[in-house]
Amino acid sequence: SKGLQRFDGHEFKTWTKANQSNKIYQISSIGQDNAGWLWLWNSYLYEFVFLNPVTEEILTEEQRFGNSFPINRISYDKGWHNTSHQILTDSKGRLCFASTQPNVLFTFDAVAGFTEISLNHFQVDYIELNFIDDSGHYWMTLGEEEPSLVEIDSLGNILNSYDLKNKPNFYSFSQTNDHIYFEET
Repeated sequence: SKGLQRFDGHEFKTWTKANQSNKIYQISSIGQDNAGWLWLWNSYLYEFVFLNPVTEEILTEEQRFGNSFPINRISYDKGWHNTSHQILTDSKGRLCFASTQPNVLFTFDAVAGFTEISLNHFQVDYIELNFIDDSGHYWMTLGEEEPSLVEIDSLGNILNSYDLKNKPNFYSFSQTNDHIYFEET
C-alpha cells in the first residue's frame, strides 16, 4: 500500500507518504476502535498510526498512549511479525489483535483501555487471530509446522481445538449460524 484512501460517497481523500511523511505508508491492516479512531498498522515502520477520521488528526503510538501502549513490550520483528497483523472488532466494539513473544491476545476499549489475555500455554511460534464469533469466542490459527484452529474464551481457556495438519492454507474465515466458512488459498 502506498497510502490510505477514504471515500465518503462523493469524493476521495488520500493520505500518502508524500503528504504525511512515513506515517501513513505501507498500511497492511486497518481497524476502528469504539471512540472512532482508525488503527493503521504501518508495516514499513512496524508500528501503529492512529487517524481520527473526523478531525483528520494523525498520532503515533507514543502521542496517543504514551508509555501505556502495551504493544511497546513486543519485539516487532519477532512478536508482531509472527502474526497476520489482523485487527478485528468484537461485538462490543473492542479492537482485538494477537502477538507472539509473548503470546498474548490484546483487546482495546476506548473507556476501559487495554486488556491482555495470556496465550502462553500454547507454546507456538505463530498466532493468527482469524475471527470472533457471535458468542465472543476468539478463533485462531496456531503454529506453522503443525497448525491447529483453536477456539478460546475471553479468559484464554481452550474450548475447542482442530488439527489443520494436511489441510489447505486458509486466508479468511467467516461464521454464519452454526457453520464456519474458510477461503482456501
